[in-house]
Amino acid sequence: MMITVSSTLWRCFTVSRVSNQRSVVRVHPGTSRTGGGTSDTRSSNFPLGFGPAPGCSEKLGTCHAIAMPGPPVANLDDVRMITWNAALRTHVPALDDNINIGLDIRVVSLEGESIQAILQSTQKPEKYDRGNEYLQGRIDQFAFDLPDGFEPAAVFINDRNDQGSAMFRKGGDFEYLFIRDMVLTPLAPINSSNGNSGRVTFTANSYISVYQDERLFVRDDAWSNPVLRQNKEINKLQEQELQAIRGEGDNATKAHLQPRTDGDRIYRFAKYDDLGGNPNDEKNIRPILGGTEFPYPRRLDTNRGYWPNTSYEKPPTEASVFELWLSRLPLLNRLVNRTVKAPWVPNDDNFDEDKARGFVGNAVLGVLPSVLTQLDALFDGNPLLQPIERLLQLFKLAPGNAFDDLAEVLSLYDKKQVVKTMAQGDAPSIAIPSAGSSRDFGGNLPRFNAKVDIKTGKKRGKDTSGGLDLLKYDVPRSIDRRLQTWDTDEEFGRLFLAGHNPVVIQAVNSNERLLKLLRGSSIRDSDIKDLLEGKSFAELAVASDAPRLFIVDYWDFYECLPESNGAWGRVPHAGRAVLFKRDDGYLVPVAIELVSSKNQPATVYTPKSPWQVWQVAKAVFMSTDSGYHQLYSHFVRTHACAEPYLISLRRQLSPTHPIFRLMIPHFRYTLPINAAARGLLVNADGVIEQNFSSGHFSMALSSKVYEKRWEFKNEGVYADLKQRGFISDNGELLLEDYPYAQDGLDIWNAFQKYFTAYVNYYYADDGEILEDKQLQNW
Repeated sequence: MMITVSSTLWRCFTVSRVSNQRSVVRVHPGTSRTGGGTSDTRSSNFPLGFGPAPGCSEKLGTCHAIAMPGPPVANLDDVRMITWNAALRTHVPALDDNINIGLDIRVVSLEGESIQAILQSTQKPEKYDRGNEYLQGRIDQFAFDLPDGFEPAAVFINDRNDQGSAMFRKGGDFEYLFIRDMVLTPLAPINSSNGNSGRVTFTANSYISVYQDERLFVRDDAWSNPVLRQNKEINKLQEQELQAIRGEGDNATKAHLQPRTDGDRIYRFAKYDDLGGNPNDEKNIRPILGGTEFPYPRRLDTNRGYWPNTSYEKPPTEASVFELWLSRLPLLNRLVNRTVKAPWVPNDDNFDEDKARGFVGNAVLGVLPSVLTQLDALFDGNPLLQPIERLLQLFKLAPGNAFDDLAEVLSLYDKKQVVKTMAQGDAPSIAIPSAGSSRDFGGNLPRFNAKVDIKTGKKRGKDTSGGLDLLKYDVPRSIDRRLQTWDTDEEFGRLFLAGHNPVVIQAVNSNERLLKLLRGSSIRDSDIKDLLEGKSFAELAVASDAPRLFIVDYWDFYECLPESNGAWGRVPHAGRAVLFKRDDGYLVPVAIELVSSKNQPATVYTPKSPWQVWQVAKAVFMSTDSGYHQLYSHFVRTHACAEPYLISLRRQLSPTHPIFRLMIPHFRYTLPINAAARGLLVNADGVIEQNFSSGHFSMALSSKVYEKRWEFKNEGVYADLKQRGFISDNGELLLEDYPYAQDGLDIWNAFQKYFTAYVNYYYADDGEILEDKQLQNW
């Protein structure tokens, strides 16, 4: 029996002596965690960094109670101690075998008692393969004693001495220590209150750093074990952790008022109020997305500060993609005397080193081919630079103000991939500059690092291209070796089933659906009656089991069109396309309706229009489709809508919760990708605004489409296909040649099968789901 003394500030430390000559500091509930177990009291007499309790000497077996109110402390010579082995896996190179990992640990029992230690390796650290040649994993082994009956509920880990960061600085240029897991294993049977006498695993999958206080990790079976699920100490610790993550309690002031700093783990919601630049310049102002006028999903709150006297937050980053790439290479940063920081994201959701290298490297590779085109635009109109501009255009290195022919378009692509002869009548051969010619740059192009590929991070072989390939795009597979098809009606139709945006086409399988999709349209049956192989709109509309009439509708854009053409310095369009599946199985357009301003009527184009006019109509519609895809199908549905689910997951579910573990891998890298998009892609004067016809109205337009079209119940693959008319009443896919739908349903069904089995394993019925407070809060 252990007798403790009480105090208004802290209860007490007691030291017990056992036959194996190990001592342990035991901290009772309410005790300060630093107490007598600090690094200043390390001694060989107190194994593994345990220090003596206040009032105790380092000589084993001598201990004097601290003078304080309350009964005396009993002699604990008869307490049975159990030695536990601790295996800690981190993502850090093993480095020098003599380097200790330099962490403090505090073990908390199911009753709320604590034991604190400083971890020092007891044997040579081991490596484990992470599948990456640059970053190996490390396993450290420790051993310490716990009193019999002391069952670990949680561990607190702290990189107090910065040893982990020091190791990173020695092995590379890393700053944070990633802990994968810690496994505690008793070396003798223990008296357990929950039926578990074996190992206890604490899965972390988290970064710790000197910028953080001690980090809590609760045992893995805290939820799956019914006894532990009701444990008051575990529930208290988990709720305190979630409150801190939500920015509540002691974390409220920092969460609401202070800028985020390295090591912060605060997840709060915010509107898209950071897309504009300095609002003192009116051209930088963009609407705040997320209110009644412009509905939008929420983003992660970052507290970067607001422009003075405005409600606009400062942008995520003002760095270019090249500067962001340089930020991953500290040596180059020092050479150019410029340090660039990427947008703040909590470490556990940020890019790891592998992903960061690949992400920014891919971005650089995507920007490089536009360098000569950007130079061409810069030289335009400058009489002193016009000779250089003419040389760029003469050698097909830049297209000038417009593309004069297909050869100029293809000159943007890698010469090794382009088919040199177009199989279209007597079309001329396409001249591609060859390495070593007067058009080659002779290896003086920016390779950044001759030994490491910036796209993969791996060592590259001998480069024989002279660097010119970096200034060329890869040829899209949709036109590679099939240049003769790019402008055909058959290819136009194929793209809506197997192209970049196969999620908008709708099947017409009833007259009611036809009237709904063409409400207010200028397209008439008489416009296309000769193009439907002898059938009419009405006849095709009732082909419910095998639809042959389809519509792609971008009329939502009409609301954001300018009042007159050219008002934005460019010409955006709203429109619809009607497609028909011919008897030979090809899907082809039979009518395209376009309008470019609110004060002009829409115009209907068909294959009966002059060939050149029909080609332009298809190109304009595909340009509108490209904008819709990038702004809504891609950014909103794939990126923006995922972010609030992740934020809420972090705020409401403990890491030990089974639904947290099921869902968290699906959100990997969501936050840094979205933050980068707000800083470089969808921001004012960003990539989207510069390259799409909707210009600076792009994000407002995406908000309007989101308001009209997005519904949670229709976001699943099956539900989406059904509401677009591609699923029959008995659940069958109505169109065979629809790769997105076929592959999508296969993946969806596999996920559904796995998710159903997983959830049913943890929940017997809906009642248990309703009783799960964390899940309901999410």
